Amino acid sequence: MSKKDVAPVLEELSKEYNFQETPEFIKTLQHLWSEIMRIINDLLRHFRPIQGPTDTSALSDLLQIGLIIAGCISVGLLIFLAVNRINKAKKLSNAAFKGAEEVEELLDSAGWRRRAEELKERKDWNKACRALYLSILYLLDEKSVLSYTPTRSNYEYWYALASRKEIQASFRALADRVDLIWFGEYTAGDDDYQTCQELSKLIEHETNRK
Repeated sequence: MSKKDVAPVLEELSKEYNFQETPEFIKTLQHLWSEIMRIINDLLRHFRPIQGPTDTSALSDLLQIGLIIAGCISVGLLIFLAVNRINKAKKLSNAAFKGAEEVEELLDSAGWRRRAEELKERKDWNKACRALYLSILYLLDEKSVLSYTPTRSNYEYWYALASRKEIQASFRALADRVDLIWFGEYTAGDDDYQTCQELSKLIEHETNRK
Protein backbone atom coordinates (compact mmCIF):
# COMPACT_ATOMS: atom_id res chain seq x y z
CA MET A 1 0.00 0.00 0.00
CA SER A 2 1.42 3.37 -1.02
CA LYS A 3 1.77 6.02 1.63
CA LYS A 4 0.28 9.42 0.85
CA ASP A 5 2.61 12.36 1.31
CA VAL A 6 0.90 14.59 3.89
CA ALA A 7 3.70 17.17 4.02
CA PRO A 8 1.99 19.62 1.57
CA VAL A 9 -1.23 19.38 3.57
CA LEU A 10 0.57 20.08 6.85
CA GLU A 11 2.42 22.98 5.30
CA GLU A 12 -0.85 24.50 4.06
CA LEU A 13 -2.44 24.10 7.49
CA SER A 14 0.56 25.71 9.19
CA LYS A 15 0.19 28.78 6.98
CA GLU A 16 -3.43 29.18 8.02
CA TYR A 17 -2.70 28.69 11.70
CA ASN A 18 -2.42 32.00 13.51
CA PHE A 19 -0.25 31.34 16.55
CA GLN A 20 -0.69 33.76 19.43
CA GLU A 21 2.10 33.67 22.02
CA THR A 22 0.94 33.54 25.63
CA PRO A 23 1.55 36.88 27.40
CA GLU A 24 4.39 36.89 29.93
CA PHE A 25 1.99 37.99 32.67
CA ILE A 26 -0.18 34.90 32.12
CA LYS A 27 2.90 32.65 32.09
CA THR A 28 4.00 34.14 35.42
CA LEU A 29 0.59 33.53 36.96
CA GLN A 30 0.55 29.95 35.68
CA HIS A 31 3.99 29.31 37.14
CA LEU A 32 3.00 30.86 40.47
CA TRP A 33 -0.17 28.79 40.63
CA SER A 34 1.76 25.59 39.83
CA GLU A 35 4.21 26.30 42.62
CA ILE A 36 1.40 26.92 45.10
CA MET A 37 -0.34 23.68 44.13
CA ARG A 38 2.93 21.76 44.39
CA ILE A 39 3.50 23.03 47.94
CA ILE A 40 -0.05 22.08 48.96
CA ASN A 41 0.30 18.61 47.43
CA ASP A 42 3.60 18.07 49.25
CA LEU A 43 1.99 18.99 52.53
CA LEU A 44 -0.97 16.72 51.91
CA ARG A 45 1.32 13.77 51.11
CA HIS A 46 3.09 14.21 54.44
CA PHE A 47 -0.11 14.75 56.35
CA ARG A 48 -0.78 12.24 59.10
CA PRO A 49 -4.39 11.62 60.26
CA ILE A 50 -5.21 12.82 63.75
CA GLN A 51 -5.16 9.85 66.11
CA GLY A 52 -6.25 11.55 69.27
CA PRO A 53 -6.52 14.86 71.08
CA THR A 54 -2.84 14.65 72.13
CA ASP A 55 -1.48 14.21 68.61
CA THR A 56 0.21 17.65 68.40
CA SER A 57 2.14 16.72 65.25
CA ALA A 58 -1.07 16.13 63.28
CA LEU A 59 -2.55 19.33 64.66
CA SER A 60 0.56 21.18 63.56
CA ASP A 61 0.10 19.76 60.05
CA LEU A 62 -3.48 21.02 59.99
CA LEU A 63 -2.39 24.48 61.09
CA GLN A 64 0.30 24.59 58.43
CA ILE A 65 -2.16 23.62 55.71
CA GLY A 66 -4.56 26.27 56.97
CA LEU A 67 -1.81 28.87 56.80
CA ILE A 68 -0.88 27.79 53.27
CA ILE A 69 -4.48 28.08 52.12
CA ALA A 70 -4.77 31.50 53.74
CA GLY A 71 -1.51 32.49 52.05
CA CYS A 72 -2.84 31.37 48.66
CA ILE A 73 -5.95 33.46 49.14
CA SER A 74 -3.81 36.44 50.14
CA VAL A 75 -1.57 36.02 47.09
CA GLY A 76 -4.61 35.84 44.83
CA LEU A 77 -6.02 38.99 46.39
CA LEU A 78 -2.70 40.82 45.98
CA ILE A 79 -2.51 39.78 42.32
CA PHE A 80 -6.06 41.04 41.76
CA LEU A 81 -5.29 44.37 43.43
CA ALA A 82 -2.03 44.71 41.49
CA VAL A 83 -3.74 44.07 38.16
CA ASN A 84 -6.49 46.52 39.06
CA ARG A 85 -3.89 49.13 40.00
CA ILE A 86 -1.96 48.57 36.76
CA ASN A 87 -5.12 49.05 34.71
CA LYS A 88 -5.84 52.32 36.50
CA ALA A 89 -2.25 53.46 35.99
CA LYS A 90 -2.52 52.76 32.26
CA LYS A 91 -5.61 54.94 32.03
CA LEU A 92 -3.72 57.76 33.72
CA SER A 93 -0.38 57.23 31.97
CA ASN A 94 -1.16 59.61 29.11
CA ALA A 95 -2.19 62.31 31.54
CA ALA A 96 0.18 61.75 34.43
CA PHE A 97 2.81 64.30 33.35
CA LYS A 98 0.64 66.75 31.49
CA GLY A 99 0.96 70.33 32.59
CA ALA A 100 -2.44 71.94 32.22
CA GLU A 101 -4.29 70.72 29.17
CA GLU A 102 -7.70 71.96 30.25
CA VAL A 103 -7.56 75.58 31.34
CA GLU A 104 -11.12 76.79 31.81
CA GLU A 105 -10.36 80.51 31.98
CA LEU A 106 -7.83 82.95 30.58
CA LEU A 107 -6.26 84.37 33.73
CA ASP A 108 -2.81 85.76 34.45
CA SER A 109 -0.62 84.68 37.35
CA ALA A 110 -2.24 87.05 39.83
CA GLY A 111 -5.67 85.96 38.65
CA TRP A 112 -4.91 82.31 39.32
CA ARG A 113 -3.59 83.18 42.79
CA ARG A 114 -6.85 84.95 43.57
CA ARG A 115 -8.78 81.97 42.23
CA ALA A 116 -6.74 79.67 44.47
CA GLU A 117 -7.77 81.74 47.51
CA GLU A 118 -11.43 81.58 46.47
CA LEU A 119 -11.25 77.81 46.08
CA LYS A 120 -9.46 77.55 49.41
CA GLU A 121 -12.32 79.37 51.13
CA ARG A 122 -14.72 76.82 49.61
CA LYS A 123 -12.37 74.03 50.76
CA ASP A 124 -12.08 72.79 47.20
CA TRP A 125 -8.50 71.73 47.84
CA ASN A 126 -7.88 69.83 44.61
CA LYS A 127 -8.77 72.77 42.38
CA ALA A 128 -7.09 75.22 44.75
CA CYS A 129 -3.76 73.38 44.49
CA ARG A 130 -4.09 73.25 40.71
CA ALA A 131 -4.82 76.97 40.59
CA LEU A 132 -1.58 77.66 42.49
CA TYR A 133 0.29 75.51 40.02
CA LEU A 134 -1.23 77.39 37.07
CA SER A 135 -0.33 80.71 38.69
CA ILE A 136 3.33 79.58 38.73
CA LEU A 137 3.23 78.48 35.09
CA TYR A 138 1.86 81.89 34.09
CA LEU A 139 4.34 83.68 36.35
CA LEU A 140 7.30 81.90 34.74
CA ASP A 141 5.91 82.81 31.33
CA GLU A 142 5.35 86.45 32.33
CA LYS A 143 8.92 86.68 33.64
CA SER A 144 10.24 85.12 30.39
CA VAL A 145 11.72 82.20 32.35
CA LEU A 146 9.94 79.69 30.12
CA SER A 147 7.15 79.65 27.60
CA TYR A 148 3.78 78.38 28.81
CA THR A 149 1.98 75.92 26.50
CA PRO A 150 -1.11 74.00 27.72
CA THR A 151 -0.02 70.75 26.04
CA ARG A 152 3.51 70.88 27.41
CA SER A 153 4.35 68.22 30.00
CA ASN A 154 5.67 68.87 33.49
CA TYR A 155 8.85 67.06 32.57
CA GLU A 156 9.36 69.49 29.67
CA TYR A 157 8.84 72.46 32.00
CA TRP A 158 11.25 70.94 34.53
CA TYR A 159 13.85 70.33 31.82
CA ALA A 160 13.45 73.91 30.56
CA LEU A 161 14.40 75.12 34.06
CA ALA A 162 17.79 73.36 33.95
CA SER A 163 19.60 76.72 33.97
CA ARG A 164 17.58 77.89 37.00
CA LYS A 165 18.45 75.29 39.62
CA GLU A 166 17.09 77.49 42.40
CA ILE A 167 13.64 77.19 40.79
CA GLN A 168 13.83 73.72 39.27
CA ALA A 169 13.73 71.67 42.47
CA SER A 170 10.78 73.57 43.96
CA PHE A 171 8.92 73.42 40.66
CA ARG A 172 9.37 69.63 40.45
CA ALA A 173 8.07 69.21 44.00
CA LEU A 174 5.03 71.37 43.22
CA ALA A 175 4.33 69.65 39.89
CA ASP A 176 4.61 66.18 41.44
CA ARG A 177 2.22 67.11 44.24
CA VAL A 178 -0.35 68.56 41.84
CA ASP A 179 -0.03 65.54 39.52
CA LEU A 180 -0.81 63.25 42.45
CA ILE A 181 -3.80 65.36 43.42
CA TRP A 182 -5.19 66.03 39.94
CA PHE A 183 -4.49 62.74 38.15
CA GLY A 184 -3.90 60.23 40.92
CA GLU A 185 -7.43 59.90 42.35
CA TYR A 186 -6.15 61.54 45.53
CA THR A 187 -8.28 63.89 47.61
CA ALA A 188 -6.25 66.86 48.78
CA GLY A 189 -6.58 68.58 52.12
CA ASP A 190 -5.53 71.77 53.86
CA ASP A 191 -1.99 70.42 54.43
CA ASP A 192 -1.58 69.76 50.70
CA TYR A 193 -2.70 73.29 49.93
CA GLN A 194 -0.23 74.73 52.46
CA THR A 195 2.58 72.71 50.87
CA CYS A 196 1.68 73.93 47.38
CA GLN A 197 1.41 77.49 48.64
CA GLU A 198 4.85 77.36 50.29
CA LEU A 199 6.43 75.92 47.14
CA SER A 200 4.69 78.58 45.04
CA LYS A 201 6.07 81.35 47.26
CA LEU A 202 9.59 79.91 47.00
CA ILE A 203 9.37 79.83 43.21
CA GLU A 204 7.89 83.33 43.07
CA HIS A 205 10.62 84.68 45.37
CA GLU A 206 13.43 83.15 43.33
CA THR A 207 11.83 84.28 40.05
CA ASN A 208 11.53 87.90 41.20
CA ARG A 209 15.18 88.01 42.31
CA LYS A 210 16.39 88.22 38.70
